Parts: sequence; C-alpha cells; structure tokens
Amino acid sequence: LKDVLLRLPNFFIFDSGTFEASGMMLRGGATQHLNNHVLLLINGRPLRESQNGGLHTDLSLLFPLETISRIEVIRGPGSVLYGSNAYSGTINIITKNAVEKFEGSINSQIGSNGFGKHSATVTSKISDDINIYVNASILSDDGHTLSAFDEQGNSGSQADTKDGQNLFVDIELYGFRINAIQNEITMPTVSGGLRWTNSADFKIERKFYDLSYQTQILSHWTLGFNLTHNQ
Repeated sequence: LKDVLLRLPNFFIFDSGTFEASGMMLRGGATQHLNNHVLLLINGRPLRESQNGGLHTDLSLLFPLETISRIEVIRGPGSVLYGSNAYSGTINIITKNAVEKFEGSINSQIGSNGFGKHSATVTSKISDDINIYVNASILSDDGHTLSAFDEQGNSGSQADTKDGQNLFVDIELYGFRINAIQNEITMPTVSGGLRWTNSADFKIERKFYDLSYQTQILSHWTLGFNLTHNQ
C-alpha cells in the first residue's frame, strides 16, 4: 500500500525516529512524526489508531493490494463529513466485491535480504444475499543491517527485520455487512536518541471491526446504520 500511495501528487509517507512508515502527509500537513492529519477509511468507515491517531505502519506495510478495487483521495479539510483526523485530507480504500463463482488465489513476493510476502484469497458469491471475501497474508524481512556509533560512543549493529500477519474479512449476509481487519507487525525500534542500550523489538497491533446494515425503504430513501470498533 505504501508504494501505491506514494504515486499520489503532494503525498508523502515518512519514517520517524522510532517507526517505519509511521505517518502520512497531504499538502505538507505533517506536524509530528506520528501524523494525525490524514484520515484513512476502509469502505467509508474510519480506521483510527487509538493511542496516537496517526500511526499507520501496519497498514502501509501489510494491507493486501489484491483486495483493493480503487482508492479515493479527498484533499483538504473534511472533518465535518468524516470526523477527526480528516484535516489535511481523507483516503478511502474501496475493497473488491465477491465474484460470482468460488475463486481462490495465492500471491508470493520474494526479494533480497530475506524479504518475503505471501497471501491467500478466497471469495465467493454464494447467493444474492450471501457474499464472502477473505484474505490472509504474512510478511517476513531480514532487512538491512545498520552499524553505527550511538550518541554515547558505543559501537553496535541492528538488522531492520520485520515480521507481520494480516487478516481481512468482508462478509455480506442478508443486508448486513461485516468488515474486519486484524494484524500485527514486529520490528526493531530505538526510543529517543540513538542508543544501542534502548533498542528493542516493538509490536504494533490493530483490530478493526465494522458491522453495517442498509435497506431501501422508499424509492429515494435508504435506511442504514454502522457499528465500528477500532483498537
């Protein structure tokens, strides 16, 4: 997802001193290394990071591209329509619908330094009222090795390893729709200034669940509701 979004004009994903791909910036609106001025939506529902509001490392590195139908970008303030964080812009990720017949696929990416990303997708339109789309993926990367003297003059080295898993579920059932994302990624981090004594592995976890219902009550009227959980 990171590589796709970086194709947008005037958009930037940046690393902090602690996390990789931690923030997203539109229109030069970054105020800190954890930017909470760009709101991410999945099928119109907000993805909020409860502690800082703008830590997107897991989505930038783990979200499966094969599930995406299109990405909508709205530049400028949008908090009136979309709520908090939509200050510099809003990015809405629209996922694919289930196909008519049962379909399964496997994707694998392999690169240098032990990089590997593998995913499996299963989708089926069982009936007019039941649709299922499920994707599971794993990421592993031995990364580059950083060797340096820290601010205390101590020599050390550390590999930029990454290990992560992501599960995406989209189920439609008699007017109800369930979207769920559950993932985690572990990577090394150094808190504050570069001190090898402060280095440790850090795990980022996300749990997103959205239950919605929509029905047509009149020719020009639709009734619906959403219940969304972010953690």
